Amino acid sequence: MIIRSVQQYLVVFLFLSFSLLFAEEDRVEHFSWRSHIVDEHGQPVPYANVVVNELNRGTVSDETGHVRLDHLPSGDFEVNISVIGYVMKSVRIVIPQPPGEVTRVVLEHTILEGSVVTVSVTGLPTDVLHSERTVSVLEGENLQRHAGQSLSSTIGNIAGVQVVSQGHAITKPIIRGMSNQRIVILKDGIRMEGQQWGGHHTPEADVLSVGRIEVVRGPMGLIYGSDALGGVVHLESPALQTLDEGGQKFQLASRAGFHANSQQLIGGFGIQKAGQTTAMHVNFQGRWSDDYAAPGDDEFLSRVPGTAFQQQSASLHWAKKFHSSKLELLGGYYQEEQTLIGEGHWHNTGGGPEGTDSWFHVLGKIISPTVNDNLTIKGKWMLEHSWLEYDAGVQHNHREGGVENETPAVDITTDTYSANIRWRHIVQDKLPGTIGLSYMNKLSHSIGQERLLPNYNLLALGAYSYYRWKWWDLTFSGGLRVDAHTYDIQTSTFPMINVSEDVSRNYFPVTSGGVGLVWHRVEAPYSLALNIGTGWRPPNPYELYINGVHHGDWKIERGDAVLAAESSINTDLILRHVAGSHSGEFTFFYNHLTDYITSAPTGTRDDQTGIPVYQITQGNARTYGSEMRLEHTVGGHMRANVGWDIMWGEYLEATIDADQDGKVETNLPAINPPRILSGLSFELDKLSIFRKISLELSGEYYFPQENLAEYENMIDDGDGGILFVEPEGYTLLNLAAHAKLPFGTSFLDMSMGVDNVLNAQYYSHLSRYKGLVYDQGINLYGEIRIKI
Repeated sequence: MIIRSVQQYLVVFLFLSFSLLFAEEDRVEHFSWRSHIVDEHGQPVPYANVVVNELNRGTVSDETGHVRLDHLPSGDFEVNISVIGYVMKSVRIVIPQPPGEVTRVVLEHTILEGSVVTVSVTGLPTDVLHSERTVSVLEGENLQRHAGQSLSSTIGNIAGVQVVSQGHAITKPIIRGMSNQRIVILKDGIRMEGQQWGGHHTPEADVLSVGRIEVVRGPMGLIYGSDALGGVVHLESPALQTLDEGGQKFQLASRAGFHANSQQLIGGFGIQKAGQTTAMHVNFQGRWSDDYAAPGDDEFLSRVPGTAFQQQSASLHWAKKFHSSKLELLGGYYQEEQTLIGEGHWHNTGGGPEGTDSWFHVLGKIISPTVNDNLTIKGKWMLEHSWLEYDAGVQHNHREGGVENETPAVDITTDTYSANIRWRHIVQDKLPGTIGLSYMNKLSHSIGQERLLPNYNLLALGAYSYYRWKWWDLTFSGGLRVDAHTYDIQTSTFPMINVSEDVSRNYFPVTSGGVGLVWHRVEAPYSLALNIGTGWRPPNPYELYINGVHHGDWKIERGDAVLAAESSINTDLILRHVAGSHSGEFTFFYNHLTDYITSAPTGTRDDQTGIPVYQITQGNARTYGSEMRLEHTVGGHMRANVGWDIMWGEYLEATIDADQDGKVETNLPAINPPRILSGLSFELDKLSIFRKISLELSGEYYFPQENLAEYENMIDDGDGGILFVEPEGYTLLNLAAHAKLPFGTSFLDMSMGVDNVLNAQYYSHLSRYKGLVYDQGINLYGEIRIKI
């Protein structure tokens, strides 16, 4: 009944919004604006992003640098032009443009990586100086050269983003202390809803097949609803263009590489074909890795058994361009198989006379294979002064876990159906906005011998509106969202709890909101932004009903069936500067969390297994800190950068002295340690037979995380005792070189480098293996890419 009422409300909401839009469009006269974008030498700049900030309208320059924007209302507007390799420029235009006039815009070359960016994931496309949120973008050549061994390691050097790891392949991003279900990961606009709740359940995405990554730090509940407390990671497939859009008729791409430390091989190829109004891209990628090697106490490198993995993916991307709209179909297959360290493993079920007692299997290779299939349809439908964006997707995720060559102890399938529609429009000439609707239905089934969570069905509906208004040098933004979630939990299928009836949990209506303010003068290289947003997250069935050994975590966890939903109020203050030779960003953030859910140690051990007992509980908490990034160029060829991220997280109420040290620690667990990032690179356009050569030296210094939570950094010694892993700081130095070599009418793009040059022996504070094995030692890698 509740969901039916919400559906009726959303239909009425959308109908009224469309009525307002068309009523407004009937009153607006429209004009065109034409421009020619060139560099400082007068050469055309193709494929530059052109965005009219006040109108939320944009396009891309053609191969000759020419731009035409149609359907513009009269008035004066700020236009932002950006493209990789050039300094972003803002110009003021007046509409209507005099007949026959073409505005000439000159862009200046730069080697700064953070100097230009067009942000699309934040609700309304904009440039970095006008964004009220903290956003980082990896795309194009920069992304291809720095793609790591996983998605998380690829974005792990962004200030505010670090990596929770279990070896070199099992990784998850952590944003400002938030991970798992507190951040949203999107692929082509669709939420990836495999198994976010698990610590070693990696995102089902191959970074080698991604064309663009946007990372938003801070609250995103207004746009994406529940779970977006810490931020959003949005992965986009490489852009697919028809011949009408400037695409190539036929293109073949391939790559091959290796990582010597883990004897990892990388391979992939793709085929792209474009017609006048259609285009298609097929892509295959794979990684095959042995166990990684860590610095040994008595030897330079020692291989770590149980850390091998393999990963394969395939994707199909098809696009059709119509007169004023575009339709895209994306299909994907992702498969991985991980191995886990363990000298045996405790399970929840299968022992005892009723099959519900914990039991222990003997030594054996523990594997965790995952298969993920997905299909997405997305498109854009242009109207007179607005457009509709829509996407719909279905995902099937199947994860297993257990001893090799035996029936999987863990066997969980998750099917997710989702759809989103966004209506971009303009009200009163200068009030661009978005009205959006979202739908998601998620079904999870646990059919293995070990059941970590009950079967459940989640249905989620949401609606939001978000607008931006520019007045003088100020840009105001804000919006409101309403969500409805309902869980149907089949507790009778979950033998570890004494509940015989199924349970429904409803959350309606739940509201989220946000307001932002950006001060930026036209053509000025700096801006100041303030953003305040709210978010929420309902407890998932795992947190409500887990009651036994958590697979792979060495914990006995007890759920709490009466948990309330989490909520947060998050504030960002951001100072930015973008110029020809330097750019920078400085951010302060504060996040107040109400009813924050956590797994807290009780200070006791299970009588049968000896494993520490944890209780899922909640209480108020807060996180706060700062992030900084500075870049500077010298002589047009050398670039230096430096940055940091530092944060604190603490409970506002804590009463249990679990480690019995006479003090109740109030710190939150798994908080990013303070870190300093630095780098120096040198670039040349030509050297002998090579083109566009770059040499890079980067360093990372991690301070010891001394603000530990109760029982944090404590592990079993194997004899029933406890060892304390002393927090230590460490330094990682990395070298890399990139070059292009002419190959017929194309180029060979070559990369090689050395990670952890000094072969530092260290435990990452966010490693789930800390105290057991060291992190990866020195690693030599290389890769060759070509497009024909």
